Amino acid sequence: MFSQLKNPKFYFVFFADICLFALSMLGAYLIRFEFQLSEQWIAQLKFMLPVVVAYKVLVYWISGLYKGMYRYSGISDLWKLFRVASFSTFGVIFFLLVFSRFQGFSRAVYIIDGVLTFVLTGGLRIGIRMAYQEGLLGKKEDFPKFVSWRKRSGRPVLIVGAGDAGEKTFREIADNPRLPYNVVGFIDDDPRKKGGTIHGVKVLGGINQLKRLAVDRSVEEVLIAMPSATGEQMRRVVAACDEAKVSFK
Repeated sequence: MFSQLKNPKFYFVFFADICLFALSMLGAYLIRFEFQLSEQWIAQLKFMLPVVVAYKVLVYWISGLYKGMYRYSGISDLWKLFRVASFSTFGVIFFLLVFSRFQGFSRAVYIIDGVLTFVLTGGLRIGIRMAYQEGLLGKKEDFPKFVSWRKRSGRPVLIVGAGDAGEKTFREIADNPRLPYNVVGFIDDDPRKKGGTIHGVKVLGGINQLKRLAVDRSVEEVLIAMPSATGEQMRRVVAACDEAKVSFK
C-alpha cells in the first residue's frame, strides 16, 4: 500500500488533490448560496472543511487511486474515479444524516461538492496525461496519445472494416508514431456506417468504391480489419485491392 511513497510524483497528485477537495467544498458553498455566505455558513464551512477533506483523502487512498501511473490515465481510470468520488459524497451525506438529520445543513452543497470533486480531480489526472502527451513532462515521441487523430506524414492508407477490429487497428496507428501510416478513411459495406466517423476519421463508403477512393485519396496501402469475414468476403476485398492496384495487409 505504501510503495507509492517512493514515487515523487505521488506527492504532487496527493497534495494537489487535497487542495482540490478544499476548493470543491468552498465552491459548493459559494454556488449554493450565490456567492453570499452569511456568518453561519462561513462557520459551518470552517468546521466541515477539514473533516470532509480528511475523509476524501482516506477514501481515495484506500481505493488505490494513488497507485496509478497518471501519465496513462484513461476512461477506466475516470470511471473508477467517478465511483470513488460518488462513494465519498454519499459517505459524507450519510454521516450528516445519521448524526444531525441534516438539521442546519444544505443537501445541495454536498451534491455540488461531489460533482466538483470528480470534475477537478479527474481534470487533474487528464491534465497530467495531456502534459505527457504534448511532451511537457517527458519525451513526446515515446508517449502514446489519446485516441484522437491529427493528419501526419506517412503512407496514405484505408482501413477496411469500421468495426471493433478497425477501431483497434486505427488506435494502434494513432498511439504509435513510429508506424509510417496516415489513415485517410475507413471502408465498410454497412450502409448505416457510411458518413460516420471513428475518432474523427470518416467512413467513406463500401468495398465497391475502393478503387475510386484509392485514386481520390492517393492511397498506397489497404489494411484489412475484418476478423469475422467469410472467405468470399475476403476474396472480394482482395479483388478490389488488385483492381485498385494497391497493396494490402
